[in-house]
Amino acid sequence: MTALLTSSVSIALEHSPFSNLATHQSESLENYTNDGKWLIVMIWASDCIACNNDAGSYSDLHTRHKNGNASVLGLSIDGDVKRDEAIAFTKRHEISFPNLIANPDAVANYYAQITHTTWVGTPSFLIFNPQGNLEAKQAGAVPAEMLEQFLDQYAND
Repeated sequence: MTALLTSSVSIALEHSPFSNLATHQSESLENYTNDGKWLIVMIWASDCIACNNDAGSYSDLHTRHKNGNASVLGLSIDGDVKRDEAIAFTKRHEISFPNLIANPDAVANYYAQITHTTWVGTPSFLIFNPQGNLEAKQAGAVPAEMLEQFLDQYAND
């Protein structure tokens, strides 16, 4: 069983390397944090097998919690070169949560900056508390049920 690694870190970047997948507008991940909700960030790639296998369960998780205490945000590493593949991924899996996109190097740098660890690949997860601080990180697949357990344990304190 996978265990989520926890740590509390505040984040702030001078310039966001991300853009909104749907609108192409530059957007900061911080626009989604510090809103009184827990935020689960799923870092994914359109050609990632685990991402494709589990995307629907994370979409369901988002749907169950978006009007409550948590939401999911996708962060694609497909970059501008594979933006069409990323859009196709969200349509194929009927993704209900918003998604940002950036080049793999930008995501790796962001991950290293806020976690103080090396980014390994997709999928990876970041969990921010309602105040916008990083509470947990995980490289590798995490079952949606485990994320539910995390929220049950920490979000209801």
